[in-house]
Parts: sequence; structure tokens; C-alpha cells
Amino acid sequence: MFNPDDSVQLQKLIKSLRASYRSLDKHRQKRRELIRDFTGDWSAQSDSYVEKMPVNMLALTFDVYLMYLAGNSPRVILPTFREDLMPFAANMEAVINRELETIEFDRTLRRWVMEAMFCMGVLKCGITDSEYVEIIPGQPQPGQEYFCDVIDFDDFVFDTQAKSWDKITFIGDRYKVDYDAVRGSSDYSEEARKSLKVAEQGDVWNSDSSGGRADEIGIDARRQVSEEDVWKKTSWVWDICLPEEGLILTVADNSEDVTKPLKVVEYRGPATSPYHTLFFTDVPSSTMPLPPGQVLKSLNKAINSLYRKLIDQAKRQKTLASYREGEEVEAEKIQRAGDGELVGLSNPDSVKEIKFGGAAQENMAFAIQLSDTFSRLAGNLDALGGLGPQSETFKQDQMIHSTASQKAAKMTREVVDGTTAIIRDLAFNIWSDPYRTYRTSRRIPEFDAELEVVVEPDDRPASFEEFDVKIEPYSMSYRSPQQRANEITRVITQLVMPMMPMLQQQGIGVDSQQLFEILSKYMSLPELNQILTYQQTEGPDLQNQPSPGSPDTKRTYEHVSRPGATRQGHNQIMQQILAGGNPQESERAVLGRPTGV
Repeated sequence: MFNPDDSVQLQKLIKSLRASYRSLDKHRQKRRELIRDFTGDWSAQSDSYVEKMPVNMLALTFDVYLMYLAGNSPRVILPTFREDLMPFAANMEAVINRELETIEFDRTLRRWVMEAMFCMGVLKCGITDSEYVEIIPGQPQPGQEYFCDVIDFDDFVFDTQAKSWDKITFIGDRYKVDYDAVRGSSDYSEEARKSLKVAEQGDVWNSDSSGGRADEIGIDARRQVSEEDVWKKTSWVWDICLPEEGLILTVADNSEDVTKPLKVVEYRGPATSPYHTLFFTDVPSSTMPLPPGQVLKSLNKAINSLYRKLIDQAKRQKTLASYREGEEVEAEKIQRAGDGELVGLSNPDSVKEIKFGGAAQENMAFAIQLSDTFSRLAGNLDALGGLGPQSETFKQDQMIHSTASQKAAKMTREVVDGTTAIIRDLAFNIWSDPYRTYRTSRRIPEFDAELEVVVEPDDRPASFEEFDVKIEPYSMSYRSPQQRANEITRVITQLVMPMMPMLQQQGIGVDSQQLFEILSKYMSLPELNQILTYQQTEGPDLQNQPSPGSPDTKRTYEHVSRPGATRQGHNQIMQQILAGGNPQESERAVLGRPTGV
């Protein structure tokens, strides 16, 4: 049993903490290198041309992943098997979703997912004391605020001696506090406060790496900041969670003279610690994952190296005209002549056009091939990001996108599972809050009305274990208004209209005015409402009208083959031309090149 007042045990814990932190140096360095590749010459400390990224495939990939995995704030569902608790569960759903909006959880979620692409996403959540509130007049009670903070991997540590995450004995993070505020606060141990030291510029906690911190990328870390430039003195401290002991220790980041923690609190929550990690690919016999960015890093460098070479070659390209010595007069005639003008020459062969340099065709074809390989390695990036058609028909595009979604399904599952654990912590803290009254509203679709929701501190008809926290996975993917309009149109034409006779028998109809108003909003076409007029008249009996799917409808399907209509098709045709091939005339037309050339 760990005793935080035992200085020997505390020193032993800190020694193990330092060893684990140093063992993560290599991973911190790899992360910094990947961030430099991601930012390219934007954050470079020099103007070296080698550092430029003409085609930043990493930035494109991470943008696509981010909108696919965490484009929207998650929609929380709180199911229960007890029918008598369903109304309360619906109220708590509204409260939790409201709190997620209040703390801007969607922003935090995107940062968490982005960190996992570079190395590992680490998020710390919990409650912190806020101002006192008077629930009963004259009896102020301490208030609470919820927080979800993304932890920089440079300030993160865990038990690296553990073989798996469920067996780690400690986990923690390092952060700065106000030196004077901590020294003067009675919330911390007096003995530990006296040993607190002011943070020095650029100090990295016993790290053997010389690459500095990731947050120094793009900032001139070599510039020395004088004491007069710092307006507030700060100190580094560590929060160390011991999952097996259920304790969180706040320890000063001093040298080995720490004999007393600043603060010790008991951890209470549905998880084993307030830290939530996110990664996408496990590595056998290792607690450190394989990030997506590290997989794509080398190929991104190769693509940009080729494009830099092609740009250099294109810059060196020039066209000259040579003539035979002694025939300067005829050469000057050609130089002065305009386009399409007739020029009389006694010896036309004496003047010739000579070209030098230019982008090498084999390099261009190789760059195109590497870009296609990058897209496949990233999980069919074009399909995930909607960057262009993948086939000649819409139906085939739908199948390809579905396949691409399956490739990203594992990433989606990891994000959803991790987000569910975080929101379960938030829900537990709300459930356990003995002071605050929550007010919001929720919609009742059956009555097309809004119901006011009020959850009092003592309004808990059951235990927290009676409920579950679930998230709709697709609620986290971003869908633009145009995509929403397309989905509505697809459902109306492919599902509603063929079923219209049956729907009318059940008293279900389509509100055309609402439909066009929504489409006008989503498609940014206010003129649509100006063109259409809505009158209160009885429409025709649609039940007796043939539906789009009735046997009376005649349809003609024509398959049109368009070679090279997709980006892959364009690239294949371009590679064929660069290799000296002779594509068909229809294929040349797709590239915008004249036929017969």
C-alpha cells in the first residue's frame, strides 16, 4: 500500500517516473520530426529550399481524417432497460449534450484526434472547484466546473515498464502553475510549498533529447528571454495518478529533494484514471502505438522530393534559337516576325529552335504513381475526402466509398470508444454533483414542441450504473449543407416517392413547403423561395397517380463509358503519354489535349 507521507516511497515513485519519462525521448523526437514535416517551411527556422513542401500530402490527409472522425460534436444517447427511468434518461441526455456544447467539447475532440495522428492522443478530464454558490441563503457551497484538456505528449508520462495499458502502475502529466499563488495557498502542503522552484526557460524535465519541445517549432527558441520579459513567475508540477491506489498526487517538479507531495486527492470516477488515451494501431509487445502519420511520413517526403526536383527542372527549362554564323540578317527577320507572319528566307534550315532542360517525364510519371500509392496507403484518401469521382458511374462510386469507409472503420471505432469513455466520466461528474441545478430543453417530436428540463441536485431516481452511455458514430462525421441537401433529395426520390401510395394510406404526406425551404437553406439558394408560391389548395389525388416505381413507368438505361473520367484514369493516361505511349483519341480529349497529337 502506497503511503504518500512516506518520503522513501515517494522518492522511489519519482525515480521510476523520471526513468519512464526518459525512455519516451525517442517517441517525442519522432513526433517533433513529424510535426516539422506536417508544417513544412511554414515553421522552418531557415529558408532552405529543401524544407519546402510543394505537395503537403500529410496536411491533406489529416484534414480528411479529422473531418471524417471528429467533424461534429458527438450525439449522446443514454439508454436504460427500466421503462420507468426512460423520461429521466431523456432529460439527462439533454443535460449532457448541453454541457458538451458549453465546454466546447467538439474543439477538444478534434485536438485529441489530431494528436493521435502524430503519436498518441492524451486527454485529461475531471472537475475543478469554482466560485461558491448559495443554494440556501447564507450557506454558500463550493461550485464545480468540468474540464477536458488535451495533454501535450512532451508533458506526458506513464509506466513504460508495463506490458499493457491495463497494467500500468502510474500515469501523469506536467504543467505550469502560478508560483506565487501556490506558495501562498493553504490548499497545498506547507513543507512542499517551501521547496517549490521557479521554472527556468527551456528546461526539459531530465530529458536526454536535444530536440527541444514540439511547441517550440516555428518559434525562435534560441532567443533568450530575460527575467524582466516574464510578467508572472511559474513553476512546473506533476499530477501523478496511481490507478491501483485510487490516488492523485500533485508533486513539485524539483530535483531529487522532493519529500512531500503538494496535494493528495482520492480519484473517483468510472474509469481507473482521469487520463484517456487514443491511438489507432497497436504494436505487439509494446504500449506505444504506430501512428498513421509515421506510416505516411516517408512517402510524403519522397513525393515532395520528386516535386522539388520537377520544379527545379522546370525552372531550368529554356528555349533558344541558333543560326549559322554569317546569316545574322535572316535570323533577325525571324526574331522580328510576329506569330503567323510570312518571312522570306534564302536558307530556312540555318535557323533552328533548341530546347534545354524541362521536367523529366519519367520523374513526373513516378510522382503520379507515388501519389496514387499514398492515397491507397491512407485508406483511399480521394474517396474518404470526396476529392473527386472514383469511377464512371454514381453506383460504383457509392460502392467504392463504402469500401473506403470500411478501411476507416477501425479508426472510427477507436474514436467512438474513446469518446464514450470520456463522456461517461462527464456524465458521472454531473450525476455526482451535489450542488448544481441543470436547466435546458429537449424536443418532443410527437407533439412538435420543446419541453423544459430541470434536474435538481437530489433528483436521482436510480444509481448511475442503471444507465449506459452510447454515441451515434455517424453523428461525429462532418456533413456539409450541400451533402445534407443531397441526402434529403435522395431519400425523397428513392424511398419516399416509390412508397407514396402506401404512405398516403397511413396518413403520411410530404410537406412541400418545408422541403423547399430546407433545400433553399442548405443549398444557399434564397431565390428558390422567391420563385415558388405556396397556396392553400387541395392537391390532386396522388394515390391514383402512377408512382415513379409503378409498372406504367418506362425507363431507359444507357451505359456510357468515359475512359479517364476519374483522377486515377487521368493519371494512367498521363503516365502512358509520358512513357511514350499512344492513348486513344477519346482519352486524349479527357485530358484536354488535341486528338492526333
